[in-house]
Amino acid sequence: MRPIPAAVLACFLATAAVAAREAPLAARATASPEAEIGAAAPIRVQVPAGDSKATAPATVGPGRDATFLFAAPSRVALTIGVASQSGEARLTIYEPGTDRPAAGTEREAGCIRWIGQSRTGGDLRIEVHTGGQETPVRLEVSIDRQLDFNDESR
Repeated sequence: MRPIPAAVLACFLATAAVAAREAPLAARATASPEAEIGAAAPIRVQVPAGDSKATAPATVGPGRDATFLFAAPSRVALTIGVASQSGEARLTIYEPGTDRPAAGTEREAGCIRWIGQSRTGGDLRIEVHTGGQETPVRLEVSIDRQLDFNDESR
């Protein structure tokens, strides 16, 4: 099986922003209670056993990012997105053990949805930020186990 092409891994900008406003992510509390305003500790996002999605709420503002941690399985297709009341929240994703953002998720890229995979597995660090007003946000993580890139038989 080939890796996901770089173009697919890139962040969807304009069309995803419109889609996020028209079809907001479903609200479902699956995060730890640290999702309170001004939380210093990262918010752990966990996909419940037998499920493929998890969401976590937080609030971000200028100079006050929300940091999420997600224990990503290696080489499985992932979709990570953020929806916000203002439509101005963006995300930056870091592979475990690195301070270099995943391609297309740099702060200046304005990413709201990322599709890709973790090469190594482990905690992906997801930083949600805004340059606009303080706004409630909802992070959604989806795992597509049908696209398991560890399966060499495909």
